[in-house]
Amino acid sequence: MFRSLLAIFCLFSTCLHAQIQTPEQFLGYKLGEAFTLHHDLVRYIQHLASQSPRLKVQEYGKTYEKRALQVVFVSAPENLAKLEEIRQNNLKSAGLLAGQASGLQLPILWLGYTVHGNEPAGTEASMALLHQLASENSEKVQNWLKNMLIIIDPCQNPDGRERYAHWYQTVRNAQPDVNPDGWEHIEPWARGRFNHYLYDLNRDWAWQTQIETQKKTDLYRLWLPQVHIDVHEMGYEQSYFFGPPAHPIHPFASKWQREFAGTIAKENKQNFDSRQEPYFTKETYDFFYPSYGDTYPSLHGAIGLTYEQGGIRAGLGIVQSSGDTLYFSKRVQNHWEASQNTIAVTLREKEKLLQNFKQFFQENLEKPDSQYKTYVIKHTNSAGKLAKLTELLQRNYIQIGRAGKAGKATNFKGYAYHKHQETEFSLDEKDLILTAYQPQSRLLNVLLEPQAMLEDSLTYDLTAWALPFAYGLEAYALKEKILPTQSFEIKPLSPLPSPTAFAYIARWDDFEDVRFLTQALRAGFKIRQAVNPFESNALAYPAGTLVILRSDNKNTKDFDKKLFEVANQTQKNLIALPTGGVDKGNDLGSEYYEVVRLPKIAVVGGQGTENVEFGAVWHHFERDLGFPVTVLQHETLGNVDLTAYHILILPTGKYNAYSETLMEYAKQGGKIIALDNAMNFTAFKGTNSPMGQRILKMQEEKSETEQSPQAIERYENRERNMLTESTAGAICRVELDDTHPLAYGLGKTYYTLRLNQRHYPLLPKGHWNVGKFGTNSLVSGFVGKQMLAKIPNTFAFGVENAGKGKIIYLPETPVFRGFWYNGKMLFANAVFAVK
Repeated sequence: MFRSLLAIFCLFSTCLHAQIQTPEQFLGYKLGEAFTLHHDLVRYIQHLASQSPRLKVQEYGKTYEKRALQVVFVSAPENLAKLEEIRQNNLKSAGLLAGQASGLQLPILWLGYTVHGNEPAGTEASMALLHQLASENSEKVQNWLKNMLIIIDPCQNPDGRERYAHWYQTVRNAQPDVNPDGWEHIEPWARGRFNHYLYDLNRDWAWQTQIETQKKTDLYRLWLPQVHIDVHEMGYEQSYFFGPPAHPIHPFASKWQREFAGTIAKENKQNFDSRQEPYFTKETYDFFYPSYGDTYPSLHGAIGLTYEQGGIRAGLGIVQSSGDTLYFSKRVQNHWEASQNTIAVTLREKEKLLQNFKQFFQENLEKPDSQYKTYVIKHTNSAGKLAKLTELLQRNYIQIGRAGKAGKATNFKGYAYHKHQETEFSLDEKDLILTAYQPQSRLLNVLLEPQAMLEDSLTYDLTAWALPFAYGLEAYALKEKILPTQSFEIKPLSPLPSPTAFAYIARWDDFEDVRFLTQALRAGFKIRQAVNPFESNALAYPAGTLVILRSDNKNTKDFDKKLFEVANQTQKNLIALPTGGVDKGNDLGSEYYEVVRLPKIAVVGGQGTENVEFGAVWHHFERDLGFPVTVLQHETLGNVDLTAYHILILPTGKYNAYSETLMEYAKQGGKIIALDNAMNFTAFKGTNSPMGQRILKMQEEKSETEQSPQAIERYENRERNMLTESTAGAICRVELDDTHPLAYGLGKTYYTLRLNQRHYPLLPKGHWNVGKFGTNSLVSGFVGKQMLAKIPNTFAFGVENAGKGKIIYLPETPVFRGFWYNGKMLFANAVFAVK
């Protein structure tokens, strides 16, 4: 079927080079008959580029599994010879590069395929499109090539796609089994959707925690296309989706962007109607969360859209409930057709695209469309937090300055994130200023907006994400315009040792301090942690402060030199104390400075755990901390000697079969960190766990409620009725016991991402309710009315004493998606500080 369509454009056009092979000639099978492996994809692209002057390949990085990440630039040879001129003119028109655009200016279309590895049709469609653009000599294609630049990313997630393709090859029948019950339609636990660390790359565009996203967005920002299409697949029972998107649509989307989505939709509708192919628009796929492959490009001035073809679980063919069989070749064809439609519209609307792209950034610079015109981040925030936040912002071309002379004024008024209210504050000349009057105004406002501008609660992802909450910063949003008067830079630290020091002190107030601790422990240093606050040399140090005594490390050769090597590597400032006596509090020789041991940690993964939640923990230890952990298979957990590990981390999952084993491990002195619904392992018959008893009672009450007679509800309102007891992700305020080790470095208030609707009652006396939800805890985002009423005075996180050990309950995974920076500190306390 699809092969005949490929043959058509070769038969009815003069091929540019006879030696250019079709995908079938090169691969040995027709597109749609198999899932092309990544190395064959790379080889075919290299073949096309070697034979056609219309293509230029650029490798922009490697995945975690060392597979190539590539884009292909496609245009007329004379345009490819001027790629740098095109790129610079494009950035100049956006105001992101100095100077006026002159010379060659072309609209840029970026087509990104297969960000989810088990949505493989996009990659096959990209090969068909690349062959067409490389070889077809029709007037249509010649016109495309002459008047635009097309950038094609054929596979955004090679590791995930390869996992899926290899798995399918091992289980497929000689002839594809189209029965949905067949095992070739039931993926195993890890699934191909995700990357190596089981992250969803289509939720990572703004946060850039994964290597694939980092490399892609670095390249993307060098080009800033006028149109970006993110090509996906969805459930196999569905047809084909193209924009306009469903509501909620974030207010940042300009009138032009909304209108042009309709223009592209019109072209797609005509094509799909002519082929009698069903489709739908304005449903399911909303346009709110800023870290999708459509919203993030749109924040950079593009027409960002998602295309979705029905096909997940379909393999090479599957029988749908209608009785029709959906073949892989049809899925590939639809993406190929939609890609061509998009090229055609981009060319036809070339002048409008270039004009409105420029206007998008001019409006940002001159008339920012937001209630807040200035964001102030106090320079007194921890250096680590400031460094990581500004690194993310600057990577996204967001301009940052210091207040300078503007800081001499006083009594500014703005929304204080850390207090969740309007308040007056003074501005210091060293404070960071982020003005909305800059080319990246929309992106800045969306990432920092205190209140999510949600027009409709029917959405399937986070509804709040403001970075000052995520980083736990003292920061302010102002409605007045303040421009920075000094440039901004963070100079690297170069701490110097003091050979006469009795001890070195390291503060414990951001995640960079955790990195210092783990690297120092692994280097063999003995480190203590203050249980109580103390003062020395007129400086105050809170509980949690790290203390490195010379006497503890007397056997360490070149102690000062080696310690400061670690400090420099982790950019940690160490304070030398000349004496073991303090001005206030416990002297340094007191028992209230507890030794932090180098723990042996196990994390449970595999079937029975939630893959994404496990992946977040795995990535956190390996990439954020560089700290080794052992991954235990869930299904063999009962056969492992758990006492070999100091800490056992249970990601979201089902552990009922191991409840008694896990409780015994804790009673013998082990520490369990239970994330999300892993807390339920304590809820078994005869349990003596206070949390387990509470969970059992809640389950009984829920069962009784579900069995009681319900009021008659309208069927058409079923989705919205479910929302009243749920959240897709909102920011809530947690009241902390800041003296407990689980809260070290977090202060009296912590802002959490509330990701599920479960409520837990407080632990009884003798255990530790370290964080609880008070009244009016919702800060930003959507929480259903009935769920919101149940939140006050409930458990946020805490510690249960269990024999000689402890169970730490974290109902929300603090390292979820890797961007909630303050959550990493909470998680570090659970691992290292709670003894």
